Amino acid sequence: MEFIDTNWEDITKEKHVTNEFGTFHGHFEIPLGKLNGLMHLSTDYGQIGIQVEEYKRPTFEVKFDSPRESYRLGDSIQVKGRATSFSGYQVGQASVRYTVYRTVETRLFEVDASSRKPISTGTTFTNNDGSFNLKFFASKSGAYRFSNGSFLVRAEVTDPSGETQFVEKNIRAGEKDLVVNSFIPEFLFLSKKADTIQASIQNLNGQPIKAGITIEWFLLQPPARLTHKRPFGELPEKYKLDRDAFVQRFPYETYMDEDNVDKWPEQSMELKQQLSTESGKIAMGISSNQLKIGYYKVRISAYNSQRDTVNSEQIVRIYNEQPEQILTMNDWLRAEKLQVTPTEQAVFRIAGMTPDAMAYYEVYYRNKITEKVWVTLSNTHRIIKIAPKSDYEGGFAVQFTMIQQGVNYKALHTISILNDRKELDIKFLSFRNKLEPGQ
Repeated sequence: MEFIDTNWEDITKEKHVTNEFGTFHGHFEIPLGKLNGLMHLSTDYGQIGIQVEEYKRPTFEVKFDSPRESYRLGDSIQVKGRATSFSGYQVGQASVRYTVYRTVETRLFEVDASSRKPISTGTTFTNNDGSFNLKFFASKSGAYRFSNGSFLVRAEVTDPSGETQFVEKNIRAGEKDLVVNSFIPEFLFLSKKADTIQASIQNLNGQPIKAGITIEWFLLQPPARLTHKRPFGELPEKYKLDRDAFVQRFPYETYMDEDNVDKWPEQSMELKQQLSTESGKIAMGISSNQLKIGYYKVRISAYNSQRDTVNSEQIVRIYNEQPEQILTMNDWLRAEKLQVTPTEQAVFRIAGMTPDAMAYYEVYYRNKITEKVWVTLSNTHRIIKIAPKSDYEGGFAVQFTMIQQGVNYKALHTISILNDRKELDIKFLSFRNKLEPGQ
């Protein structure tokens, strides 16, 4: 093995012999007087680079304050920061050079780095208490696809001794300074005991705010018949048969988009909840006493103190403790419980289209089939409980298979086994997050 400096000259060479596992270890010392930069460890089988730099421990840090104001497009935005030494005193009269870049957001609030453009630059100085303020104008012009703009603020702070530190922060601005994060799962298994659903309300920069929220639960009207899942995914461009003629010829096939839950009509509003929060956190209680079984369209409307309002919709399937007739073949298998302790059972609900349906499941553990079971089904869910065997560790898998009128239904689920007795309790006996060279 050769140790090569930045000028591609050999510093030293060593020979090593691998152990029975094919590995070896060793070390090299970097001699004084060599140029800093990219050095290499090289063998006949490849090489890796090592970046060598002169280490100088920083004496101060720079931070931007958390954005708590309401930032809107078309306004001047003020960003506050502070320079503080690690010994505790404030760094005053340090020069601050800053640049503001405008970027475009995707629908998932991700920043498109290729769209970054500088819109403002400037210089200022820190006050005696180490604080400084930057201002820029959040223009409405530009390609804001989803009504929000993202601005990257980058500052370079140099203290009187010449040491320079950098800091940057993303600031989001929009027409409405309000974001709702609701944590309603796609499937809810309710009992008479109330469950709690969490939600949070924040400004565009992730800070919790005072707000109100209204949640409306609309029960949807399902089709009058069960149909198979569409084999090709996409709707046909044109039907030559009207609905009645199609159903008569193909009683188990889907006509147009009748299997699309989003298109099902609203039957009734079953529940309306109105809540408010001072801390940005919402806890909603819900039980089987409040909601019937079925598919629901959940409308969420939130508003802040500036009267900004945002709305969202979500489809939720409600189940209760008792087996029930399925409403669509998407319900043929539901995993109710996939995390168990060694003494608990995994729980599944399975149903078929016809009264004499048959299904088959296999239990896998460490790439081996440990159990094979046939079950008789109807269009009402049957509850299947599977317990881990005493020698199972970590988890196991279950694969379900069912064939109805030539259509294959198959699903594989992994069950996690939680065993507190075998969890390792790891603690740091000593920890240092700042090291001097040689430590």
